[in-house]
Amino acid sequence: MSVNLYLNDNVRKSELFKSEPYRNGTGDQMTFDGMSIFGEKGRLHIIWGNDDPIPEILKNLVEEVSCHEVIPQMGHRESGIYRHETAECELTPEDYGNAKREKPMYRLKITAKNLEDIQAIMHKIKTGTISPDESYEGNQHGKTRQQLENELLSTRQELERLREERKIAISYRSDFIDAHEKNALVRNLANDLLGTFRWPLVNRRSLAKKIAKILD
Repeated sequence: MSVNLYLNDNVRKSELFKSEPYRNGTGDQMTFDGMSIFGEKGRLHIIWGNDDPIPEILKNLVEEVSCHEVIPQMGHRESGIYRHETAECELTPEDYGNAKREKPMYRLKITAKNLEDIQAIMHKIKTGTISPDESYEGNQHGKTRQQLENELLSTRQELERLREERKIAISYRSDFIDAHEKNALVRNLANDLLGTFRWPLVNRRSLAKKIAKILD
C-alpha cells in the first residue's frame, strides 16, 4: 500500500527543513528531520508506511493523507464513493488478468485529513460494514444529448406560447378597463340629467355628441 503525507507551506519555515540542489541540476533534494520530501505536481509530500504513526513534529504540517491500495474480492463490495469522518474512498473493481489470482481485485483511492480515518474506512470496507454514499452500480438516469435538446426546444416553445397568452390577457384587461371607465362616464351623465339639477333645455343632438365623445 502506498501512503503519502501532503505537507503545508509551513514545512519550509521549519529549522528541520533542508533543501539542496542536485548536482545534475534536475531539482532540489529536500528533507525534513532526515525524512525525504518529494515535490511532484507542486505539492510536497512524504512517502509513509500504513502502520507507522505520524510523529508529533509532523502532525501540524500534514494537511492531507492519500492512500492507494488493492485488495482481493473476498466478498462483493459495491463500487462507488465511500465516506467516513474525514476520509473519502473511491472503490472500483479491477482485473489485472493475472492467472495466479483466482479472483479479481478492488482498487481503493483514499484521501483524508489524518491516517486514522484512512485506516478506519479501509477496515470498514474490508469487513463490509459500510455502504457507499454514491453508488456506481445504480440504474442510469442520465439523458442523451438529443433528449436534452428536444426538451430545450419544447421549453422554449412553451415559453413563447405563455408570452403570447400574456399579451392577449393584457390587451383584454386594457379593453375592460376602458369600457368600465366609459360606462361610468355615461352613468354620471345620466345621473346629471335625472338628478336635482335640471337642465333648462336638452338638445338631443348635443346630448348625442356628448355620449359619442365618451364612447370614442
